[in-house]
Amino acid sequence: MGSSGVFNMADAASVAADNEVYLTSGRYITVTGALTEPDVATIAPSGYTSGTMVVQGSSGHTLDTGDVGRFSLAGTGTLELGVGTYGTIQIQ
Repeated sequence: MGSSGVFNMADAASVAADNEVYLTSGRYITVTGALTEPDVATIAPSGYTSGTMVVQGSSGHTLDTGDVGRFSLAGTGTLELGVGTYGTIQIQ
């Protein structure tokens, strides 16, 4: 997703496993409603710095661990969470 793009996901939305969602710096996926598919997207951010936002909730939907667990990071496996940092990259 380019520097001015918006990527919203909800319900049964998903991106094919062989198509990674590339996020340029400062871009993220916004979850606007509960996700129902088990694996919705593989995210390939421009950098893998701990604390970088890659997924966020919207004003009408609070992001939770169930939502975030449906995303994975390219080359790293599942997206890890820390308390209070939903949707950010966490380096173990």
